[in-house]
Amino acid sequence: MWRNSRRSARRGRSSSPSVSPSGPPFPGCLTSPVLRWLVRLQIARLFTAEVATATWEGLLDNLAPGSCPICGAACSARDGLCADCSAGLPWIEAGCRRCGFPLAANRVDEQGGERWVDSCGACLGTKWKHDRVAAVAAYEGEWRRLVLLHKFHAHAVARRFLVRQLARMLERLEVDLDADSSPIALAAVPQHPFKTLVRGRDPCAEIVEELAALTKLPVCRALRKRRWTRAQASLSRSDRRRNLRGSFRVRVSRRRRVPSHLVLVDDVLTTGTTASECARALLAVGVERVDVVALARALDDGPR
Repeated sequence: MWRNSRRSARRGRSSSPSVSPSGPPFPGCLTSPVLRWLVRLQIARLFTAEVATATWEGLLDNLAPGSCPICGAACSARDGLCADCSAGLPWIEAGCRRCGFPLAANRVDEQGGERWVDSCGACLGTKWKHDRVAAVAAYEGEWRRLVLLHKFHAHAVARRFLVRQLARMLERLEVDLDADSSPIALAAVPQHPFKTLVRGRDPCAEIVEELAALTKLPVCRALRKRRWTRAQASLSRSDRRRNLRGSFRVRVSRRRRVPSHLVLVDDVLTTGTTASECARALLAVGVERVDVVALARALDDGPR
C-alpha cells in the first residue's frame, strides 16, 4: 500500500502538462515580450544608424576625412580613393563580351563607337554557358591590391569602392534594372562551405549583399558548391574544366525559386571556367540568361 502511494506520487511529479496542438510551433521564448522589444530595439538601432550615415556623411568628411587605402592621402570617405590613384587604375575599356579579356583599341571593331567584340580569338570554339561578361579592371597593380584588401582583410573602404564600380558594370551588361516582366537577381559565385568555415566569411557574398543594397536588386542564394576542388590557378585550361565539372548545384523548392535572368558576381575572372560551370547548373533549372560581372580579369590567360 505504501509503495503504491510512492509510485503514484512519483508519476504525478514526473508527468508534464500536455501541449496543445494549436500552440506555437516553437517554445514560448519566441513570443516573449522581452524578445519582441529586443527585436524592435535592434531594428530601430539599424534604422537610426543608416539615417545618420546618410545625413552626416558629408559633415564627417569635413571633420575627419578618410584616407586612400592605396597611397594613404586624405580623401572623401564617399569617394574611397583619391583622384590620382583612381585615374591610374588599369580600367578595362575595350574587351571581349564572352570572356572579359581586355583588348587593345586597334584590335577592336569601333563601328558606331562600340569598343567591345562579341568574341575574341581565345573564345573561338569554346562553348560558354554564360551570356555576357564585364570586368571592371585588370588584375594587376593597385587594383589587385584593392581586391586583396577586401578579400583577405575585409577592408570596408575598399569594398565600398569596388561595389560602386560593379554597379557601373551592370550598364555594360545591358541589364535593365526597371524590367518587371523579366525578373533580375544577383548571385555570388559560391565557395565551398568548409572554406567559408575556415575563413569565417565569404568575400564574394559580402560584395553581392552590398551591391544588392545599392542597386535594389534581389539576391538569389540557391547556387551552392557541393564538392571540394583543386585550386584553378595551378591547372591548365582543359584541367580546369574537368576540375569543376558538376561541382555546382542549384537548390530549388517552392519557396526558393530562381529568376529567369541572373547576374553572377565574381571577384577575379581567370579563364571564365568557374562562371561557365555555374551557368551550366543554373540553366539546368530553367534560368534563361546568365551574365557575369567581375571585379578583375586576370591577364595570365587570354588571347596572345
